[in-house]
Amino acid sequence: MWLPTHLLAMATAMARYVIAHRHLVRKLSTGSNVIAQQGDLLIKKQMRNHLKVYARRRTTPNAAVHRLGAALTIGTISLLNEKDDQKLIQNTALKATAAYAAGTLADILEPACNPNHRQFFHSLGFAGILAYGLYKAYKWQPTKKNHKVLRDALMIIGGAYLVHLVMDSSTPKGLPII
Repeated sequence: MWLPTHLLAMATAMARYVIAHRHLVRKLSTGSNVIAQQGDLLIKKQMRNHLKVYARRRTTPNAAVHRLGAALTIGTISLLNEKDDQKLIQNTALKATAAYAAGTLADILEPACNPNHRQFFHSLGFAGILAYGLYKAYKWQPTKKNHKVLRDALMIIGGAYLVHLVMDSSTPKGLPII
């Protein structure tokens, strides 16, 4: 059985993978100076220097990365927890799409108009409140169909928001306490 702590650990690992993979693929695919030799990619001197500079400078994830990280994380969690085998693919795809749409909700509430835009809705305090709310929604056992839909929506939106905060916490600025 998956516990909420397992889900958060998986969300953190997937969010960091998405950030790292995006930066690596973007930088390796931008130049035409990449050549294949000895079974590995060797990068000519100018591209190698460009990568060294880029590796020293950590950048913040943009909206597309936030959405992709939320969709992958929530989609994977949905895939692992789905009980109905007949609707496995469509339920997972629907939840991943909803998470993709909600992946930038934090930046809608607090737009990134300057480097110091992170206030309450981008804080560790709000992440704690959100995690507690997700835990309560996780434990809630609704009986009516519309309540089940509400529970799923709360879990997806809250999970996507939490993935966004986890991704932002891995940047040099981090998250403020409150």
